[in-house]
Amino acid sequence: MKPFRLSKFMTIQPSDERKLLKDLEAINATLEDSRKSRVKHQKVKTGCYTCKKQSLLANGASESEAFVGQALVALGAFSKGRTTNGIEASLHRQHGLDQYGKALVGMRQALNGSRYNARKALIACLLVYSIESIQGHLSTAASHAASGENLLHEIMLDRKTRNHHPFSCQQDSTIDDDLCRAFSDLDLQALCVIDRRSSQLHKRRTRDLDHLLLSMPSSFSNIKECHDWWQIILRRNFHWIATARKTILEERSKDGESPIVDLPDDEGLDLRDENCSWTSVAVIPSTNPTLRKDCATYLDDIARWESIAAPLIGKGLRAPEDSREFLAACLAKIQVAMMMIQVSSVFIVNAIEWDAYFPEFNTIMTYVMKLRQRIVQGEGKYHFDFGIILPMFMVGSHCRNRLLRSQAIDILKEAKGYREGIWDSDACSRVTGFARDVEEEWADENGWVPGERRFTITGTKVIIDKEKSLHISGYQKNGTLEGQGDFKEVYITW
Repeated sequence: MKPFRLSKFMTIQPSDERKLLKDLEAINATLEDSRKSRVKHQKVKTGCYTCKKQSLLANGASESEAFVGQALVALGAFSKGRTTNGIEASLHRQHGLDQYGKALVGMRQALNGSRYNARKALIACLLVYSIESIQGHLSTAASHAASGENLLHEIMLDRKTRNHHPFSCQQDSTIDDDLCRAFSDLDLQALCVIDRRSSQLHKRRTRDLDHLLLSMPSSFSNIKECHDWWQIILRRNFHWIATARKTILEERSKDGESPIVDLPDDEGLDLRDENCSWTSVAVIPSTNPTLRKDCATYLDDIARWESIAAPLIGKGLRAPEDSREFLAACLAKIQVAMMMIQVSSVFIVNAIEWDAYFPEFNTIMTYVMKLRQRIVQGEGKYHFDFGIILPMFMVGSHCRNRLLRSQAIDILKEAKGYREGIWDSDACSRVTGFARDVEEEWADENGWVPGERRFTITGTKVIIDKEKSLHISGYQKNGTLEGQGDFKEVYITW
């Protein structure tokens, strides 16, 4: 199926009506061809699909707009298709395509002219992102998340009021708090995978979220409030990281490195220094005083939030291990440790510098292990929100402690098919496993690898469809800390 870009239909001008009709006719023609290829009389009942989405889609949305229910059924069908094989998987996928085609028609009608409103646009954006992602249209999904955030940011942020909840949309009462949280997750999904937005946009977002954080209270009333303010910190920090990375890449270019080239996207994820948040970009120490000052400020903000949240997180950790409170508390500990690493590691030049974050790596895996059963039992499940795959990926990529690194890679592998937006546990286990295995020859009994033999990932091409494939590339030091080292790559299909 041809990937769909909803952004076309969110800012429609009357003169574009004819073009939009042709675009949707082309999409639906592709769907119709696929429908006709089905074996006669093969049917899948819609009632067998359940898809746990945030409550934003439950409060009457599917009753008021048919496209919501159709898109949710499509998402459930695609999820079923990922966990079954043969003819059954094909039937589920086909039913997903059928329902998605109907949903696209409904979205087009619902977002045109006088029927348009921001609430419907946001719900449609979230659904299209999720469906494109689960189909394996990863680059399209990432671009869609970014464009959706860009279209809706202004209405979601009220710069004038400083005494309301961070996820309260004062400009549109139809957008409830849960939808605001989902919008925040959409931004994080864009930030943490491919992000081609400009430095200027990231600077504006950082400034806007800095302003919002000025009103963070000195105490939180419940774990949900803790989480909401943490989401704001996450987004602000990742927008700053994007700005810092682009600044460092510009500094690198001035020192003779190749300039930044933004390659055209396709259906896979082509992750490079220029467009993702987790590769190492600094090859010379950055002397930018503004970046250094901001880094210190944002690390202090993380520590301040952690201090305010400590009583509620402690209470959550004492709750039953199958409770939502326990899950939220563990996720908070994991993500705080991850964020401390993410912010400060922007300036890393040599891979040996990752060793300084052993305490944070240890914290991540301590609390991941408490959630291990939940993660493994989540095999094949699709989650929209930002969770724990990225923290485990960081441990698997950068921690040179054998126990912690193996735990992270093993859990990612055991949770085969577990997805958080675009992040796929199976693919992440293979990337981190390759990075570890390349270094194994020089590792000691504890897994520690000398700096002059470490491997650094510089690019990963991921395609997740009926057949999954990876192209992982990077450089391994060849006995000296000087220079890039030896280029290594691997192609994996499964």
